[in-house]
Amino acid sequence: MTTASIIGPALGGLAAIALGPASVYLANLVTFSLSLILLYSLRATAASVPAEDGDVAALRRECATQCRDRTSSAPTSSISWR
Repeated sequence: MTTASIIGPALGGLAAIALGPASVYLANLVTFSLSLILLYSLRATAASVPAEDGDVAALRRECATQCRDRTSSAPTSSISWR
């Protein structure tokens, strides 16, 4: 349990008692609306890593290597039983 999870509800309760529930709901509406506007204003940026150097390309290379190097159709296990 963090300090914020204890103090946050306590401050919310004090604000509801001092200002009234309608004021607290209005403040909640304003803060969530502001967050929505700020998130909507963010622009998506292109990845700085080229696709050939990314994780997907590495996964494809590894899968191709594993399929090419498979010598038998029987599944193998890397677990050593003693």
